[in-house]
Amino acid sequence: MSKNTFMIRGVEALYPRLDQPYHFSSTGGKSGKGGTVPCAATDQGAEYSMSFKMDKAQAKELLAAMTSAYEEAREEDWPGLSMPFKKPEDGGIVGKAKIAASYKNPPKQFDAATKPLPDDFQLTTGSIVNLFVELIPYSGGMGSSVSLRLRQVQVIKLKENTQGSVFDKQEGFTQYEDSMFDAVSTDAPKEAAKEPEEPEELEEPKVRETKKKPPADDDLSSMLDEFDD
Repeated sequence: MSKNTFMIRGVEALYPRLDQPYHFSSTGGKSGKGGTVPCAATDQGAEYSMSFKMDKAQAKELLAAMTSAYEEAREEDWPGLSMPFKKPEDGGIVGKAKIAASYKNPPKQFDAATKPLPDDFQLTTGSIVNLFVELIPYSGGMGSSVSLRLRQVQVIKLKENTQGSVFDKQEGFTQYEDSMFDAVSTDAPKEAAKEPEEPEELEEPKVRETKKKPPADDDLSSMLDEFDD
């Protein structure tokens, strides 16, 4: 395995967009005020992407690999590596991996037995996956970090994509009124399990140059201790 690649094992998939290219549209989303939508591979910003949730141990292992790659590529005028992960309100630590659709090489998806999955296979949020990524250090207007270029995904446990009725059973119209069968209770829970929706994305603002000193490289690992598992 190349020193510029890394295997992220046993993480939870979040909002995977791997079945086709997607990009941000200012008129996309449910409200029409901006969101991520399917697009052609040639459209500006077209990419395949997914976020993933880790525990603290997984995050520290990945951070160590990212820090090593950054330091090896670091140029004299590059600042220290910025924290590449986020801390959601519901706990855990979240990272993101992606690859531009312009590379014309979508991430390959495999099942647990390493058999290839169809190109249009739709991975679901909540699935447990392994991710094979390429580590790409960078520094510039978008900050100083290491991009996780997504190359392959292995699905270990697929989260079923179910969507049931959110209504309570009531007296009234029913289909097949003259059926000879006895009625069977089909009461659905008030909050039926369904694929969670990713919050609508806003266009990422341009980062202005500031004099604020970025966190030192050796402080990043300790910063993870403040994250909840």
